[in-house]
Amino acid sequence: MRRKYTPEIIEFIRNNIKGVKYKDMAAMIYENFNLKVNPDALGQWCTKNHLQNGLTGCFEKGHIPANKGKKWNDYLTPEQQTKARQTCFSSERIVNNQNHTWYHKIGDEIEDKDGYIKVKCFNHAKENGGKKGNSTRAWKFKNRLLWEQNYGPIPDDSIIIFLDGNTRNFDLSNLAMITKKENAIINKYGLRYDDPECTKLGIKIAKLKVLMREKEKGKHNEQDKK
Repeated sequence: MRRKYTPEIIEFIRNNIKGVKYKDMAAMIYENFNLKVNPDALGQWCTKNHLQNGLTGCFEKGHIPANKGKKWNDYLTPEQQTKARQTCFSSERIVNNQNHTWYHKIGDEIEDKDGYIKVKCFNHAKENGGKKGNSTRAWKFKNRLLWEQNYGPIPDDSIIIFLDGNTRNFDLSNLAMITKKENAIINKYGLRYDDPECTKLGIKIAKLKVLMREKEKGKHNEQDKK
């Protein structure tokens, strides 16, 4: 049921709302008019009628904390201090910041959630064409980094795989560059093996399948033009 305030109550609210919490205003209304008011409902009514108390719930600029310059013994009981210590960091505690870019120096290595090794190459993402705050652009996968250092840039449509499936074997003879299309075929037909030579054969099969698909697609395009 919608509450209708009398003109006297409305005038009282209008004259006293500034700087007063809605809970306290509800208590004042009860004290002066013997009317119980829900503070939340009162707040909604005040907002609807453009009667704001001016309280934002935030500390004002220049606010000085009540405990500034004081020690615990000055404002906490022994029981309160015991409870507070349970949530405090001990002097021996070491904060784990190993996943933060700023924690590492260039050349450091970490393991990602999928088990691949990454190397920090830049201090800031912007140095690698990334945006500020995008820490992932400051790192490179170690297998890609080694390939680029020895063979040059990697095309956008290509990836570097481990021929024996061991993501810790960074020997150059164990790395191979394939296209994403070839990788999709290798995964689809299970052409990846623990034996590097078998995986190389699987790559050749994938390349052949990609070539066949492209030629077949070209034939269809020519027929469509006719």
